[in-house]
Amino acid sequence: MPFYTKLGKIPNKRHTTFKKEEGGYYYEQLFGTEGFSGTASLIYHVHRPTMVKKLEKRLI
Repeated sequence: MPFYTKLGKIPNKRHTTFKKEEGGYYYEQLFGTEGFSGTASLIYHVHRPTMVKKLEKRLI
């Protein structure tokens, strides 16, 4: 049986746009350790979770 925990503000419905009070949007990420099965967390981020922090030139 699944269990749910809520921390902070979350939208009324999952997988929908979630606007910030000051403008803009929160970004959603589904995080689990077993792919799409098993226990997972639906996380909302201020910045995109896939943000690029650094680029390096690779020599092939």
